[in-house]
Amino acid sequence: MYQVVELYGDCEPWWFTDDWQDDTVQVEAFETYTKALAFFQDRCSQYEQDYPEIRYEGETMAAFWKEGEERWCEECGDYIQQYHSLAVVQDGQIFGNL
Repeated sequence: MYQVVELYGDCEPWWFTDDWQDDTVQVEAFETYTKALAFFQDRCSQYEQDYPEIRYEGETMAAFWKEGEERWCEECGDYIQQYHSLAVVQDGQIFGNL
């Protein structure tokens, strides 16, 4: 089973910190990689229209952001950038490009 995971937080999806799943906004499940990838590409196209800053990592991960879309970080005492991210995962696990 493949999923397209939509995240919002201060990490780009390829960082996959231990708590990356805490930033999950939405998950869509698909039986095949082809269907998951098509959905991922469609969502990327939608984000590209709203966010001027874009970075892709391979064909299964992307981050979108606007400068100034930040939150205050108590631990670091500074504002940190927030990212809208998409990633294709298999059975909830990282695969593929990394």
